[in-house]
Amino acid sequence: MSWNKMATLFNTVRAKMCVINVALILVAFLLSLTGIYFFQRNYFLDEMKEKITIFSNEFEYEYLTGDEEIPGAVVIQTQTVSIPDFAATAIQRNSPDATVVFACHSLSQTGEDAITAIANIGGMLFEFMITPSRIEKRELTASLPERIASMHEEFNEESYGEDDQQLFFLLLSSEGRILAHSRQDPDDLRFLTKPVRPQTDKTWLIRHHHGEHSVMALYKRFYDGNLLVIAGSLEKAERNLAYLASILGIIMAFMMVISLAGSLLLSGMFLKGLNRVKKTAAHIADGDFSQRVEMGREGREINDLVAVFNDMVDQTEKLLRELKTVSDDIAHDLRTPLTALRGRAELALTSGDCSNLPIQVLEGCDHLLSIINTTLIISQTEAGLFPTSQEELDLLEVAQQTIDIFLPTAEAQGITLKFSSDQKKSFLKANRTAMQRMLGNLVDNAIKFTPPGGRVEIRITEETGRLSLIVSDTGSGIQPQDKEKIFKRFYRGDGSRSTPGNGLGLSLVRAIVIAYGGTIEVESTPGNGTTFRIDFPIASPTTGQPPAHHERPATPGTHRVS
Repeated sequence: MSWNKMATLFNTVRAKMCVINVALILVAFLLSLTGIYFFQRNYFLDEMKEKITIFSNEFEYEYLTGDEEIPGAVVIQTQTVSIPDFAATAIQRNSPDATVVFACHSLSQTGEDAITAIANIGGMLFEFMITPSRIEKRELTASLPERIASMHEEFNEESYGEDDQQLFFLLLSSEGRILAHSRQDPDDLRFLTKPVRPQTDKTWLIRHHHGEHSVMALYKRFYDGNLLVIAGSLEKAERNLAYLASILGIIMAFMMVISLAGSLLLSGMFLKGLNRVKKTAAHIADGDFSQRVEMGREGREINDLVAVFNDMVDQTEKLLRELKTVSDDIAHDLRTPLTALRGRAELALTSGDCSNLPIQVLEGCDHLLSIINTTLIISQTEAGLFPTSQEELDLLEVAQQTIDIFLPTAEAQGITLKFSSDQKKSFLKANRTAMQRMLGNLVDNAIKFTPPGGRVEIRITEETGRLSLIVSDTGSGIQPQDKEKIFKRFYRGDGSRSTPGNGLGLSLVRAIVIAYGGTIEVESTPGNGTTFRIDFPIASPTTGQPPAHHERPATPGTHRVS
């Protein structure tokens, strides 16, 4: 596989998901294994430390007394030996110049809690058995050679039955000379004689490398400067740790394989939904807008993506249909005036009379420009590009100006044009030209479809948070099948084809209403007239902000566009 193919493979979502998942599992497993390993390691080390500490306490008592340790005794093990106050007071009262070199808790022959202390008094060792009620004292008469011989015997007895490679015992002089040792060859124990610590240290621990393994050694300095060394081999602990590490490594490798397989399976399942979207998108790119992505069982997020994608395709298909309709309508509406212009031009050329041709050309051009300009205004308004200059506009004033403009036309056709309002002023923040176009188109449309003797009325009402503009007429009305279509561009019902117009007026009205957050409703009965109701949200007196937009429930026979 070439490098480019490898790079392409690792750039896929599936590869990244697998790498990230395996990496996270690997990190989590390594942390867990590290914790297990060090917990077990510390357990082995603490076990060895406890073991050699017990030996050191026993041997210290035996070195000082030449006797076996006291059964059940618990050594008071501190850097400078510290005993309870009552015991220290009793010793000082009995022997003021005594220096305690060893102490332990024990039981007296009568079963009382006691402190056994060994003190150096003038170069001689004495043992004190102290209870809260009495004190016993005895001199320790064993000489140093006798005590060394006793230690040598104890070393050999304690190492007897133990693996020779497990426990090592040494008694060293202050100069580092071996005075007593366990069953091993003294030359094999020389590595334990190297560490030297200041006289102020009573005990310390050191780990030594010995052969392929290491040992833990405890050094305890006695009152006379001699040094007790007890070391335990960590071979068994290190072997167990190595075995544990190998087992954990095998488990980790197995877990990595399982996590990789699981990651591939899960990523494949989740990407299955994305592949369905991809295939459907490819079909749509080829022009088949009937394709939709099916819902799956990968999860709610994938289904949400599928739903949004299908909605987007629905909207795109709808927009394309509308675009085709608009294109057809524009072609149709532009073809008529262009055909008329061509016909007039041909007639003028064949007849030789061109006196009226310029006027006819100008009229035709004005009609074409009117269609094009209105279409552009509707598109800009629907796209949110309607005029940005706004003012506190009195809608009553705009309505009155509209009445003044259309009153001559209405009177000429025998139509009554009225205006009424329950307010003296009705302010709306809007663009004056946009409001004039909106209201003018509604009134012009009402006059066109109202027969002589009819009535067209403009009414403005104001409710809490809402300003309503109502334009009603007593004209021919709208057929039920046309109510859903009257706001479409270039649409003209059967009853309107004989009247002047291009089918853009109501489309412009709807675009302006929606641009200002309003709603428009139409209620009409064929032969009994039509009523258009437009509602705009207005600023609340208390907040100064327009209230939340809520649609009014439609009444029977009412069609709303919002």
